[in-house]
Amino acid sequence: MVVVASTLGTVNPPSDPQYARLQKELYDRAVTVHFVLLELPTQSPTEVAGFFQSRVGHQVTAMTGGRYENIFAATRLDTLLPEIGAQIAKSAAKQSYQYRLTYEPRSSKKPETIGVDVEIAGATIDASADGHLP
Repeated sequence: MVVVASTLGTVNPPSDPQYARLQKELYDRAVTVHFVLLELPTQSPTEVAGFFQSRVGHQVTAMTGGRYENIFAATRLDTLLPEIGAQIAKSAAKQSYQYRLTYEPRSSKKPETIGVDVEIAGATIDASADGHLP
């Protein structure tokens, strides 16, 4: 998911239940959020523009493994969006052929090591707790 937001206008912060629901949806669906914040000049020197957008953007990208970008000119979108698109395409290609391996110990004794070997030429292993590969 790509979110492009700006600091223009007024923003009401999300309520705690709204934000908790957003976090749950992102986690349950293994969504990677890429967040771009376009900072525009404020009308008032005392106004703190973009505080909530920046805070939410940082939190959801950290939680989902996405990318956060803070830009100051809309023209930067011309090069940034294709970069993010390429990143999304790479992630989608990695996740196209996934196998889920689970480990369940047969005793309460903690194993010394756990490993996986792949005997398919060109195959690689990327570990993930939930199948989500940003």
